[in-house]
Amino acid sequence: PGNRPYKQGCTGPFPTANALCTGCGTCAKHCPLHAIEIDPETQKPKWIRDKCMMCLRCVHHCPKSAIDYSGFTKGKLRYRATWDEV
Repeated sequence: PGNRPYKQGCTGPFPTANALCTGCGTCAKHCPLHAIEIDPETQKPKWIRDKCMMCLRCVHHCPKSAIDYSGFTKGKLRYRATWDEV
């Protein structure tokens, strides 16, 4: 709806945080729709499906490359401001 580039409220595959996740919250800070919360018990990100527009900004900003999108991003390079982090 509106001028959003992606459909809001994803129903397909969804990002997940793997064991490399440190719970730093960078993914939540970079989410343009505030669709990621850090679970206080697990200290891992939790996506709110109804808000997420699947822009994958969380995937590309994670400093540990700990967020995977249905296996499509596993082991792949991430887009970053500087490539010396990769």
